[in-house]
Amino acid sequence: MTQSEKDKFETLCYVNADISSAPLITNHTAPGRTGYKRRHDVVLLVGLAELKAQVSWIDSGTVRVHIILHVFVHLTRLSRAWV
Repeated sequence: MTQSEKDKFETLCYVNADISSAPLITNHTAPGRTGYKRRHDVVLLVGLAELKAQVSWIDSGTVRVHIILHVFVHLTRLSRAWV
C-alpha cells in the first residue's frame, strides 16, 4: 500500500502480541556488536463475517501458533469501506 492509497482503507483492528517466548536469533549488526531478533509471522484469516489474527514462529523445529484476535466484522462497516 502506498501513501496515496492510505485513505482508501479503514482500520478494523490492531494486532498486538507478546512474542517473548519466541527464540532469540543472534544478529551481528556491525564488527564487534551483536544484537538479537525474533522471527515471527502474522497470519490474517479473513472470512465472510469474521477476522482472525494469529502470530506464529518456529521453535526447535515445531511451529508455535498463538491466536491473538477473533473479531466479528459488521457487514455494514465493510460495505462502507469498499464504496
